[in-house]
Order: sequence, then C-alpha cells, then structure tokens
Amino acid sequence: TQDSLIKVTAYDNLRYLKASSRYIWEKETLSQKLVEICKEYSLEMGEIVDTGLAITEAYESKGILDMLMTAMLETNSKTGVLHNLFTDGEGRICLKRTEDMKITDPIIGDNSLMYGYSFSESIDENTYTAITVPQKDEEESTTKLGFAVDESLVDKYGMLTMVKQADSGTATPQEWADALLANRKYPTLSLSQQSLGRLNVRAGVMLPVIVNDVGINNVYFIVDECTHTFERGVHTMQTKKYIPQAAYPAYR
Repeated sequence: TQDSLIKVTAYDNLRYLKASSRYIWEKETLSQKLVEICKEYSLEMGEIVDTGLAITEAYESKGILDMLMTAMLETNSKTGVLHNLFTDGEGRICLKRTEDMKITDPIIGDNSLMYGYSFSESIDENTYTAITVPQKDEEESTTKLGFAVDESLVDKYGMLTMVKQADSGTATPQEWADALLANRKYPTLSLSQQSLGRLNVRAGVMLPVIVNDVGINNVYFIVDECTHTFERGVHTMQTKKYIPQAAYPAYR
C-alpha cells in the first residue's frame, strides 16, 4: 500500500567531496591533487591515471568536487584529453581517461533497445572559431597574446570568438589558444535516448549508437547522464550523450 512505501537515497563516496575547503595548487596535476585529497579524507582509491598538466591556482572556499571538475575542464581544454572521476564497484575513487572507458555492448539505437530519442546539433553554447589567450607578465609589465583561428570554419559558421585569460603555467599563450580551439571549434552534438536498460551503462562510458535518421551509424558517444528505472520487472534507462570534439569530423 501507499503507507508502506519506503524511499531510500544512496550515495557513493564522491559525496564526501562536496565539502568546502581552500586549496592552493602549486604546479600540481589533477591526479596529484586528487590523491592528496583522498588521503586527507581517508577515501580508498582505485585507478588514478596521470593527467599530466600542471595547474597553478588558489581555490577559496570552493566545494572540493566543484574544484576538481574545474581542474578537469582546464586539463581537457589544454591537453584535449577527457577524464572521468567516479567510484568503482568497490566504492573506490577512480580517475580514468574517457577513451579507456569505451564499451562495445550494448549498441543503442535502431532495432537495438531504443524506443525513443531526441537529437540536437548546435553552435550556440560551446563553439568558437577564433580564440584569443592573453597572459600577463608581471615582471616585464607586459601582456603576451596567443591567437588561433580556423578560417574554413569561420567561412562555414561565422566569427565565433572567445577570450580566455591564461594562468601562470608552463604552456605559452599560443599553445593554449591552439589547444582550446581544437576542443571548441565544432558544433555540439547531443542525443537523449529512451531504451531498455543495461547495468554496464553509466555516466562516463563511451558506447556505440545507431540512429540512421540523423546520420549516426555506429558512432561512439560519451554518456553524460544515465538514469536507470526498475518498475514491475522491467528495466529501462534514460541516457543523455554527446560526441567528443575530436570525433566530430568522422561523424560529418
């Protein structure tokens, strides 16, 4: 009966990273800082890959998880490598490259699990064809500029500009501008699907999709959000996915 219905909300160990604190990054990588935080909060760790990019930043009273997400975006912008922060089946904190979380089964789409979808392709939110990166040099009291532009995409989409202030890291402003453009110059492709459920599908994995009506034929999407529903013995799921920038030319 309705009176006997019990609702339970369960959290994984990432919940402990919602605490707020102040951290100063002194040329530390995301992976180094994550290990430091896990030790501080006595959180068991699984696989944590080396993210490579040294970050110098001070985070004042910022949620730890938000801080790590910001560092992940910064790492992706400057290296082109996507990472996922998650807990594994043992509850351990893990950090892996998205590319290493690719699964081949299931394929979701035409004649395979899917019973509904919506699709969008947009240059409105996160697409730029020209990027300027200024960097202040306090010792010389000057500002260096990096500038990157894709003329062919300017002709196609127009001049979509972004200015991103560089930090005091080791990369030059031009290197940053080139890296940012490589990860921002194509339209954003988003796909929501309703399908029968599979337990190996979770946020962060890459899986193949076929939706021929919109030209998607065995293209790997990254799962951004995944909601599993179990009702009357039927397992369904709602997934929101996107294509990484590097894969866009192959799609089109």
